[in-house]
Amino acid sequence: MTRTHYLQAYSPPVMTVVVLLLCAGAGLRIAAASDCLWFDEIWSYMLSRHMTQPWQALTVVNVVDNNHPLNTFFMYMMGDPYDWRWFRVPSLITGTLLLILIWRAADRFSPSAGMPALFMATVSHPFILYSSEARGYAPALFFLVSAFFFIQQYWQERGIRPLVLFWFTITMGLLANLTVAFIWLAIFLWSVMHELRASSSFRTFMAHILKCHLVPLLPMAYLSHAYLVRNMAVGNIGSRSTEFITDFLATVVAALMGTPSTGGWFVAGLFLFICVFLYGWCSLYRTNAAVAIFLLLAVCLPPLLGNLGRQLMYFRFSLVAFPFTYIVLAIGIAACYKGNRLAKTLCLLFVLFFSYGNITRTHALITIGRGDYLGAMFYMAAQPHTGPRATAPRDDDRTILVGSDNDFRNLPILYFYARYLPQNTKMIYIGEGQWPTEGTDWLIRHSQQLNREIAALYRPNDRHVYRLEKIFPYAGVSGWNWYLYKRVPPDTTSADRRKNVTGSETSPP
Repeated sequence: MTRTHYLQAYSPPVMTVVVLLLCAGAGLRIAAASDCLWFDEIWSYMLSRHMTQPWQALTVVNVVDNNHPLNTFFMYMMGDPYDWRWFRVPSLITGTLLLILIWRAADRFSPSAGMPALFMATVSHPFILYSSEARGYAPALFFLVSAFFFIQQYWQERGIRPLVLFWFTITMGLLANLTVAFIWLAIFLWSVMHELRASSSFRTFMAHILKCHLVPLLPMAYLSHAYLVRNMAVGNIGSRSTEFITDFLATVVAALMGTPSTGGWFVAGLFLFICVFLYGWCSLYRTNAAVAIFLLLAVCLPPLLGNLGRQLMYFRFSLVAFPFTYIVLAIGIAACYKGNRLAKTLCLLFVLFFSYGNITRTHALITIGRGDYLGAMFYMAAQPHTGPRATAPRDDDRTILVGSDNDFRNLPILYFYARYLPQNTKMIYIGEGQWPTEGTDWLIRHSQQLNREIAALYRPNDRHVYRLEKIFPYAGVSGWNWYLYKRVPPDTTSADRRKNVTGSETSPP
């Protein structure tokens, strides 16, 4: 079917719904990109500020850890715009275009699955979250799904154009985020299966395999070597316990479904996920076994291999599996809808469960955000001073001394947003172990635990007492809560200070 005929196969009502969903997806991502940059984005920004040439994203700046080379390159090329939201534009563009690719991919294998796949990708909280962050995840997803199309086009045409485009997209995906290597491995195994059937001799088989995968193997080898060298040195590489793997998989499924990772809601979501996924995969296997095997590899390899390289359970390490998971789930929804009453009921429950979980999380992301760090700094700047100062302000400025419970995490955020404070305000960060005798004016505590109960008074040492003034929350996953504590004036009577300290915390979170 030619491209023109393929597009003509869609009726005007279908195309209207597609356009509306694409507009909704773009709008949700733009809304989610309107809040403050959080620590990981600012860390990437600071890495880009150390570069003097574009290629240093690979040669000078650490090529792993928080450096996603393609994103760091984008930040370097953008310079230092006053409006930080410009840093998120590449993710916004690629994250929105990803919706079209997922729709077309699902529609290719099951015409009635295209719309469910597009809907899930549109409202997916993980996709909205990482399509609105200045990170490498959204470009990585866009390029790897593009590579999924181009490898199939190459098999059909055996032309140089789709081959070069496959090289380009898979390489760009690897540069965007190294976890694309998991999907590249799935594509490689899929290529082996395809060429074993299509090749007339072993020599032809090897020629096609090398032609497809030798070029992207070079950047993958370089990036993988850098990753292994760094993480083996700090003990991040190795086998994990069964409990760790189980918890990690639960975290991934909870992110997909929008449920908590424990409890009854998780069990219900897991049950629906397994039913619809198996229904879709078995339906696809009956019509196209090779594609079904590839999709199973693409879904399973990232969470199974990803947990071997990290000691922390962040579902983003398996995010590359999500587009292909949505494709299988969409095929399952379409198959269930055509089935008996029980299958239709499972289909309806899954759609309701998925929609509610992801939409509520997205609502929190848009309304609360990743943390209002600039708002917190403006709040501290607007409050009156209490007690004597370690560093007296000049006549034309207002100096604020700030400490925190974690220099590494909080100092870069304060440094980044300091430029947006009023010109007559000067904020000085005092690191741990360097506090003046009088203490700092403010103490920032942070936590990624949602709805955490925190003491109204905090005593970090024997000399200083702080009172909780205001909480700046975050929506979860990316960012953290900031708890602003103001110093209790040292001229408070000893009895009052002893009374105030009763029930306070004496250690960081």
